[in-house]
Amino acid sequence: MVLNRRRARTGTGVPAVHLAGWLFADLLLVLFLISLSAQSVPVPPPPPPPPPPELLSPESCEFTVSVGSGFTVDDDEVVAELERILTDPDDGDFNREDGHGPPSDKCLEHLEERRDIGFVIAFGASDYAQLNQAREFAADATEVAIDGIPQFEKATYRELWTGGSPGTIELSLFFLE
Repeated sequence: MVLNRRRARTGTGVPAVHLAGWLFADLLLVLFLISLSAQSVPVPPPPPPPPPPELLSPESCEFTVSVGSGFTVDDDEVVAELERILTDPDDGDFNREDGHGPPSDKCLEHLEERRDIGFVIAFGASDYAQLNQAREFAADATEVAIDGIPQFEKATYRELWTGGSPGTIELSLFFLE
């Protein structure tokens, strides 16, 4: 009987040069990953600080303004009269009745610096029977000022009633600081 001997293979069929190529590629990949992880992440610059909030001045300027006849608002007259008061007020423009006294230094400073107005209290004048019309007149005149005068752009307002002749508004202006 003849025994067949199997011959043992001497190689795996893959040359050693190919293995060296794969080993080199793996080493490059590992080095690439190490270099990526070793790089420091750039720190973004801190954000700029937020602008300080605009606050209302605790002191107001009080004016009495005639801006129409009856309860009809004349837009041009409102804008012209309030711009005149804001740029060059006469001493008679300031409301000195009801214990207001002369305007405060802070009020005059705000007028001189042409500060923006943040809040307006508008008192429409009339007798008690026409209370709602007076308040509506004050609101209409204030809205005309907000739309037509740059210093009033940021303003909000509240309309109220006071006794007096129709067509007159008492304004309390609170400036932004």
